[in-house]
Amino acid sequence: MKTSDATQNKGKSKHKQGMKKTSMPDTTVWHTPQGEPLTCYEKLNVLNQNIDEVAATLQDVMEEAVLIGCDADQMRNVLHNLVKGLRDPYQKKTDRS
Repeated sequence: MKTSDATQNKGKSKHKQGMKKTSMPDTTVWHTPQGEPLTCYEKLNVLNQNIDEVAATLQDVMEEAVLIGCDADQMRNVLHNLVKGLRDPYQKKTDRS
C-alpha cells in the first residue's frame, strides 16, 4: 500500500505554514571524538540539516502531546531520557574474556 503525500509530509507541513521552527544556532562547532573541529562543509551541512529535522519533529511531538492533554514537562522528560539512551553504534567494544 502506497502512503499519500500528506502522510509522508506529516511533520513538515506545520513548519511550512509559518509555525516557529526550532533549530540549533548556526554557530554550533561540531567536533571529532578527538576534540578537533569538523571542517568539511558537506559534513557540517548534513549534521545541521539532521539537527533541524530532529528539532522540527520533536516540536511536532510536543505540540501533539500537549494538544491531546499530556503534561509538557512529562513529555520533555520522556524525550530527554530517549536521547540519553542513544548509543554510539560504532563505539569499539572491548573484549575482557
